[in-house]
Amino acid sequence: MPIVNLFDLFKKEDQNPQAHASLFPKWDAITQQMTIVFNKEPRVLFVKKPFDDPARVPLANHDTDLQEVPLTLEEKAITKKHFDALKAKRPKAFDGANTAYTHMLYDTDTNTIYLVAQKVYFSTLLAVRAGDINISDRLGTDFHASSGVINACITSDEQVVIKERNDGFKLHSDISGLFQPINGQLNFEAPANIVTATANHELHEELTDTGEATHDDIFHPERNSERILKHTPPQVRALSLRYTKGRGDFTAEFITTTLFDCTAKDMAAHVAKNATTTNDAGEKLTS
Repeated sequence: MPIVNLFDLFKKEDQNPQAHASLFPKWDAITQQMTIVFNKEPRVLFVKKPFDDPARVPLANHDTDLQEVPLTLEEKAITKKHFDALKAKRPKAFDGANTAYTHMLYDTDTNTIYLVAQKVYFSTLLAVRAGDINISDRLGTDFHASSGVINACITSDEQVVIKERNDGFKLHSDISGLFQPINGQLNFEAPANIVTATANHELHEELTDTGEATHDDIFHPERNSERILKHTPPQVRALSLRYTKGRGDFTAEFITTTLFDCTAKDMAAHVAKNATTTNDAGEKLTS
């Protein structure tokens, strides 16, 4: 079966399910969404550009393998304005390197997802989402996404840890974060990948308030200190594609699950003992 661009499936709601995934389209007046549920955990790899031959995959193993989206001086001033406004609300916000995704190629024969992206800064994503700048011409497509992971942290009594966002709306969500290179790396030895590494990184930051997760925290959870609760490695379960009218890009969020060997009561006690009431983004942690 040929390699499928999952973004094309999102644009064509009449597509049939593929070998390792099932599609559940859902639409409302302003938002369209499609969720792809994986029957088997896929491998996830970055590549430099789209390709057709699975025998010749142009891997992008390091962030230096990705092109950076150039901005004009006027666009840079706009992105700075957006980030300064965010910084005023969240003093610890960081304008880090992020990525804008133009393709997510799914090889159903090998159950592998290949990510095609270009480097952007977080401030650029803010301006794009607000509709104040348009980088489609430099990305080569008007259909591009930001991407990250939502990690459902599930306790032994089947409760899910959520956080209250400090963004004015007080929305609640699972532990989550955008993809960023880890020490410059994009691809890792299987079974690790950018999705599971980011999920691990975020849950360690937001549940224990220990700052930056270490390499061992991300890839060897069994070596964690006593401050970090025992848990299974995050596992990729699904991919959610979502677009809301008026936004300059759409969102492609991987969904992972992490199982904790404790009850919700024990989790709450752990957070109260080892973490502050808010994390570095000013988000209240609850369970």
